[in-house]
Amino acid sequence: MISTSTACAVTLLVIPAWLLVLTGHDLRSRTLPNRLTVPAVIAALAAAACDGGVALSVVALSVPYVVTCLAGGCGGGDVKLAAALGGLVTDPARSLVVVVVASTLSLGAAGVIALRCRGSGNGVPQAHGPALVVAAVMFGGLLPGG
Repeated sequence: MISTSTACAVTLLVIPAWLLVLTGHDLRSRTLPNRLTVPAVIAALAAAACDGGVALSVVALSVPYVVTCLAGGCGGGDVKLAAALGGLVTDPARSLVVVVVASTLSLGAAGVIALRCRGSGNGVPQAHGPALVVAAVMFGGLLPGG
């Protein structure tokens, strides 16, 4: 049987590694693949089924992305990442902060890119996953003592 401390130690290694892999993949390819997001969404939904606060956190973080995706402003990978992160954040109020901070970071990055490219309009989508991950880590309580 695995001890609680062993499970916690593994979790403390696996989640940051997963977030780094997701961020790197999104920066390189501008996509968040199902093989990296779907298992985490399943875990978040399982946690949400057991805890109403987690369920509200998943909803609070993912619904703005569902709406944005339907309007063509982000991709399905961003929606799945938001749902998975909602399961990690576990607090609906923090989840809303994460949405605002991630959006602000992405808008700031888009502004810098627009200034640097001077309206070249190359049509390359911006990776939003890294902003979402940074916001969740910094403001979602994912840091130790957070």
